[in-house]
This record gives sequence, C-alpha cells and structure tokens, in this order.
Amino acid sequence: MGALVATNLVRVARFVLEKNILLGNTLSMKLVDGEGNDTDEPVVFTEWTFPMGRKVKRREYDLSVLLRKDEKHDLLDAGNYRELKSEDGQAVVQPKCLREYPPVDYRRLGE
Repeated sequence: MGALVATNLVRVARFVLEKNILLGNTLSMKLVDGEGNDTDEPVVFTEWTFPMGRKVKRREYDLSVLLRKDEKHDLLDAGNYRELKSEDGQAVVQPKCLREYPPVDYRRLGE
C-alpha cells in the first residue's frame, strides 16, 4: 500500500509542477522551446482552488489577458473578460478562463 501511495503522490506532484513551472517570454506572451525561441503556444497560468474538502478545481488563464490594463469597456469588447457584480453591487471586470475543469479529488490529479 505504501508504494502505491508514494507513486500517486509523485504523479500528482509532477502534474502540479508541470502546470506551475513554465518557460516563456513575457514580452511575446508565448512559451519558448528548449533553445529559447518563441513557440505559437501562449503562456498559460493555472489557478488552483479547494472548493470542498479534498476536491481541487483548476482554471487556466492566458497571461496576455491577465496583464491587460485597458479601459473597462475595451476589455469587455475584446471578449476575454466578463462583468460581474461585487457583494456591494460594484461592477467588477474578471478575465475569462481558457479552460475550467470540474472539481476532482486531489489524489487523482494527472490521471
């Protein structure tokens, strides 16, 4: 049983590290290859939340969208943001995620 737990732990840790440690160019907002050249892939940041107990929810965001600081109406027109209301009724602009995954037991990450 101990070897299986250790194997699962290594798989989960590898998966999280692969999502969190990126090699990219912040000027072009693209990932780079082993030689440092830009690729066509955007730099993607992963948000991890624990909505309930052992469940982990993952959302992925494009770095270029996260770093934009345009006027509110320009952000909404670009289609990469959505407007929400805060608890006190204020309008809040939030970036749309590229992908959102359903909550999963953290021990099953990377399967």
